[in-house]
Amino acid sequence: MKRVECKKVENCFASTQMYEYRLPRKLTEEMICELGKNGKLTFHRNFPRPFFKLILADGTTVKGILHDTVVKAQYQDQKPQAGKQQFEDLLEELLNRQGKDTE
Repeated sequence: MKRVECKKVENCFASTQMYEYRLPRKLTEEMICELGKNGKLTFHRNFPRPFFKLILADGTTVKGILHDTVVKAQYQDQKPQAGKQQFEDLLEELLNRQGKDTE
């Protein structure tokens, strides 16, 4: 069962494959660091709204804010569906692990 809501984000670039994911709980620093193990993580903890950017091996760019429930992912134009499925599986796996940790 999917616990993450997903919707395509419209912008002025027709070829951009950007999606917004609404999570069932707020992002914690632990969750961000766990996601970061899957790519190159830049985490600005000292910003007024701590922001992270993650670039996955396939070029997918993921952005979000600490303690927010929304994450945005921009997929590469060549194979957006493959990257999308891979990231969604990664998110579900993370949420499943986090759920077990909090039970």
